[in-house]
Order: sequence, then structure tokens, then C-alpha cells
Amino acid sequence: MTGPAGTRRDLGRRLAGVRKAAGYTQEQLAAAAGYSRSAVSNAEIGHPEVARAFWARCDAVLRTGRVFTAAFDQVKHAEQRRAAGLPVAGPDTGLGAFRLARKRVCSADPAEALAGYQDLGWAVQPAQGGLELATGDVTDALELPRAAGMLAMSLWLYSRGQPDQVRQLPALPHPARALVVITAGDRCYFLAASGGSPWTGSELPPVPGGGGDDLAGAVICWHARGGRIPVPPSPLPGGQRAAWAHLPERPVQLAPAIALLGLLGTAAAAAGHNRAGLTLPGGIRVIPAPARPAVSTPEPPAGPRVGTLLPHPARRRRRSRRLPGSSGRGMVRALSPGNGIVAGCSAA
Repeated sequence: MTGPAGTRRDLGRRLAGVRKAAGYTQEQLAAAAGYSRSAVSNAEIGHPEVARAFWARCDAVLRTGRVFTAAFDQVKHAEQRRAAGLPVAGPDTGLGAFRLARKRVCSADPAEALAGYQDLGWAVQPAQGGLELATGDVTDALELPRAAGMLAMSLWLYSRGQPDQVRQLPALPHPARALVVITAGDRCYFLAASGGSPWTGSELPPVPGGGGDDLAGAVICWHARGGRIPVPPSPLPGGQRAAWAHLPERPVQLAPAIALLGLLGTAAAAAGHNRAGLTLPGGIRVIPAPARPAVSTPEPPAGPRVGTLLPHPARRRRRSRRLPGSSGRGMVRALSPGNGIVAGCSAA
């Protein structure tokens, strides 16, 4: 989203996400910051008449350093340049702040990671020794089996978002900005922009074997309003941790969840509910080849290192001696008979 209004709305959504992750209602944040509830509401919808002092107070209450103040300064600076007819800063605007937040969310320290999620404006909060993302306000999540998720991620990276009728791949944004995937045990989560869910959140999920929909095959679970998913570096049962399978290196622009269903459906149909194989059109199965142990190389016998020069057994040392009566100029050398020469004499 571009333009002053879009940039302010993005900033407002980040505030709403951090506020909810911190457990504040609009009224509670307003009281703690010394403003009215309408001021908080106006800021979250991107109203242009929100002062810098408000964002500074939000940073203080939410303990986000200068995240919102710096973001407001960037928005204000861009608006001033646009009003003066000057070109707005290039596409790397905010890249440094995003890289810092990305480094934090990849940290193994939950406190450091939580600060990074707050910088991104994602509604993440501590839960049961780990971190959870509350879906529905800023981001949604689509959950499916890990094998299907890894296949979907590979297809998206391969196609780069271009439609492919042969492989039944829909048109998607470029994965360098939109592909955000989390793995958690045998499950996989694709993050998407919130909105578009056909359910209100009050419906009960179908129960397998309960006479409703058949859930024996692969199922895609849409986490919208009221949902929660684990995010890195949350611990999981069995000693595992939630981890990033793919996280862009440039500011994230999540795709709508409805746009990802075609890709995930294709991958889920191929993976099915069998973790150990894929099913291609025509019923052809793709399965992993069995692992073969590495062939051990026998140790060489003990002895001299390779490359060591050994003396030839027939080679003998030459011996020389001065014969009696020889002068310094005429020297007779007696050589060993092994070389076929008995004696020699140097000329005077």
C-alpha cells in the first residue's frame, strides 16, 4: 500500500497489533498514555491529525523503544517531501528497521524475539513458556501438514509467483516479499494478510467421525479471528521448537489468505495424508529413497607416510679417500667397486 494515507494506516495497524499483544484495550492504552480513546482509535485507522507526542507516549507505555516515534518521523518526512514536490525516499526506506526486527525474531531468546515481533507490529504475546501469534487482526495463518507445506513452499519459490497451468499453480506475489512460513513439529503455517475468512469465528470445527465433513485426508486449517499459532522460538513437545522455514529479507507484504488456497490445495492434494510420499496426476507416487549407510574406508597399514622417499636398497654410499703419495693437484680417488670403477686420476 502506497501514499500518505496508506502509510499511516500501516502504522496504525502496527499499533493495534502491539497493543493487543500487550493485553491493552483501546481505553486502557488511552488512559495509560494520557489520551482519549478516540485518539487511539484515530491513530489505528490512520487519521492524519495524530501528533508525534502521542506516538512517543505509546512507545513508553508499550515499551517499544522508539519504534513508533521513528516510524511517525519517517511518515512525516515523506509527506513533507511529497508536499514540496521532491521525490520520496527510495525503496530501501525502513529497510534497516526491518532487518533489525528480522534479526530479533530469529533469535533463540524469547524476550528478544518478542521485541522483534512488536517492531513488526504482529500480535505476538508470551504463552506457556513460548510465544503465540494471535490471528485475525493483522495476520491470518493457514495450517497444513508439514510435507504438504514444504511442497507448497518449494512450488512457490520455483514459480516465483507466476501462474503455471501445467502444475496448477495460481498467480501469487513474488515470494521474496510475501512467503512467510513457520514449521512446528509435523505442522506448517503460512502467514497471510488478515481478512477474507468466510467464518465469523464462532463456528465449531467439524469433528472427525462425527457425521460431518470427512477429515481423513489432508486438511487446511484457516486461523482467523480468535486463533493462535506458535511462533519461533517456542518450545514444542518432544524437545523441538517452532522454526522459520522461510522469512523474507526485505519488508514483508503478506498475500491475502484466499489467494494462497489454490497453491496449498494443490500441494495438499499431492501430499495427501501420507507423510512418506506424494501423489502426482495419474496416480503416480513419489516416495523418498531409503538411506544407505556410508561405506567406511579401511585404515592404511602402519608405516611411512605417503610421499616419503626411501633409499634404493642397491644404492651404496660413495666413499673417497686420498691415496698415499698423491699431491694436492693430482688426486687419486678410490671408489667402491659397486659402480664398476676401480680407480680414477685427475690430470695435473
